[in-house]
Amino acid sequence: MELTDLEEGDSVVLEIKWGDHPYQIGTTVIGRKDASLLVLPFKYKGTVLDLGSVHFRNMFFNLYGMDKKSDTRLVWRNVQIEAKMYKNEMLYAVRTSSSRKFPAVSDRRQNKRMLLDIRAKVISAEDGRGIPVVLHDVSDSGLSFYVKRGQQFTDKVIRLEFEDTVHGHSFHLAIDSRFVRRVEKDVQDLVGCQILKSDRDFLSYVCLKKMQTVAENKFSKAVAEAKHTKEMQKEDKREERNRD
Repeated sequence: MELTDLEEGDSVVLEIKWGDHPYQIGTTVIGRKDASLLVLPFKYKGTVLDLGSVHFRNMFFNLYGMDKKSDTRLVWRNVQIEAKMYKNEMLYAVRTSSSRKFPAVSDRRQNKRMLLDIRAKVISAEDGRGIPVVLHDVSDSGLSFYVKRGQQFTDKVIRLEFEDTVHGHSFHLAIDSRFVRRVEKDVQDLVGCQILKSDRDFLSYVCLKKMQTVAENKFSKAVAEAKHTKEMQKEDKREERNRD
């Protein structure tokens, strides 16, 4: 099965990999043109993110799809992405090199959680009041938060709201999730939840937040390495003076 054997209407997953931080976007096959597969693009506030442009360097893309004959999940690795107009609609044209045109069998793995530790609140369905919590981490499908020891939630569905700013974009998010577990941690409880539905705004937030976190980690590492190099140079100079 080749990439262009996927059919119009098929659900596929586009995976963005930047360092060790993968992010997956569910999308749909619209058709094919020449040797490219056409899929719905990733949008943020109505604008298509041109993932193939120079603004998204050092990223790698994988595409996951199903072989319906064998009921097997397949992955085409290191595909190329280009935003193109097709019938008055901006789409992603996905293509692969001749050496990678045949996919590998893929196993399903859960997305890694991203640490946040930011203020949030759980909204009570009974009276609408906000219960203060600390959102510990999130992924595309789950989250966990810290709450005061003994705080009970009678609602079957927990609505968690929080605000954050990423790359100059302000996010005001409300996430509905189902209670999964509670773990006692010192004076607080850690509550784990399964997200019921990840809308576009939330997926955009997770994607951009991961990118920002990776960039900040790289910058911090570069600063630390530069500081270490400078200290080593000073030490070398002191040793030279002592020898003289």
